[in-house]
Amino acid sequence: MEKRIKKNEKSSQHMVRKALEMQIGLAEQALHELQENGRKAMARFSVLERQGEKLSTEKNEIVKQRINLYEQYADGEMSKAEFVHRRDAYREQEENLMQQIQCLRAEKEQLFQPMQKEAGQLQEVVDAVHDAGDVMQLSQTVVETFIEQIEVFNDERVAIYFTFEDVLQGQTESGTIAP
Repeated sequence: MEKRIKKNEKSSQHMVRKALEMQIGLAEQALHELQENGRKAMARFSVLERQGEKLSTEKNEIVKQRINLYEQYADGEMSKAEFVHRRDAYREQEENLMQQIQCLRAEKEQLFQPMQKEAGQLQEVVDAVHDAGDVMQLSQTVVETFIEQIEVFNDERVAIYFTFEDVLQGQTESGTIAP
């Protein structure tokens, strides 16, 4: 009976090591993919910045034109009806540009928020892996750090619950990593 226990113990340790190795690999893959998404987000951010600068320049031009319009009206160079018509057109253009600028700002703000949280959680997992040392040795520290629960069933199935499964599950659900 003792040989069977030792054999089962070694087999169980091997299964735990493999499962742990796979989970850590998934965490590293997810972190890598998040970093890649971050690079893409930075590129998108740069595009949004340039668009915002262009819109701000256009808005400033309209403000200058509107000021010039007031001066022309004050100097008597146009009728009140023409002034009101052109002033309203400038205001409409300015409001339209302000809405576009606000949309760009909102998009820029939302660009990184989800990634920052996910990256922080994944980085914690990867840091824990590095801090734990050789995770394949299944030391007490490794087990306490990464394994929440191990269930062994009569039909020799084993269910392993990792402490960071919720982080990886979130990555799978958000599409950061493939299931």
